[in-house]
Amino acid sequence: FFSEFGKPIYEIITQLQVDIVPKGNSGGQRTPIGHRLFIRVIELESKLQNWAQDVGLVPGVKPLLDMIRNPALREAHVNSLKRVAQKVLAVIAKYKDKQLPFFDELRVLDPRQRSGMSQDLSSYNHLFNASTQQLLQRSGQWTIYWKLNIVAGADFSLLSWWENASLYMGMPDLADRAITALTLPVTTTVAEGSFRIMKGLLTADRRGMSHDTQIGYLLAMVNGDVNHRIPQWAFV
Repeated sequence: FFSEFGKPIYEIITQLQVDIVPKGNSGGQRTPIGHRLFIRVIELESKLQNWAQDVGLVPGVKPLLDMIRNPALREAHVNSLKRVAQKVLAVIAKYKDKQLPFFDELRVLDPRQRSGMSQDLSSYNHLFNASTQQLLQRSGQWTIYWKLNIVAGADFSLLSWWENASLYMGMPDLADRAITALTLPVTTTVAEGSFRIMKGLLTADRRGMSHDTQIGYLLAMVNGDVNHRIPQWAFV
């Protein structure tokens, strides 16, 4: 029963585990996925809430429950599955309070999703610190971004759009931060990989490297598959 109950939960959760580079495609470009995480987590929470109320809605579980003739045993299985759903929901609730606000605000950096979102820059404190907000306001880049009318076709590439915005639309600072924020990994996979890379970078014979150089090399080695430049503010 737990195997059948856990299977759909596992499948939904694994949809959130998105690496920057798709599996089996080490030469591919980074794909911006963080801004879609908010919607995925909300969908997961909604499904689990329904399942916690009626485990018979879970694919594969109802036929197994129907095979149990003992009412007490059937009720015990149902209650056990409900407890599992409640525990997963508790984890999601904790995640929503701490990590999800950033990904919620991240949607504003996708022109296709910003409709209905606030144009007040101070509404995005998880995304931009105070100095960055002042820079974007003073330079007028935030105003330019909201004045642009974006027509997104089927071949629309969000990262390419921001790269063009940096070069041709007068939004270099906003574009640098957007590209970095949109390509942040939503899992620890890349972070763990960076530790392995740093272990090979800082050997016993190489200890005189400055901190800034270490960060630069690490970013270049972790993101070697990316064709856009590493923003200079990442070294600060």
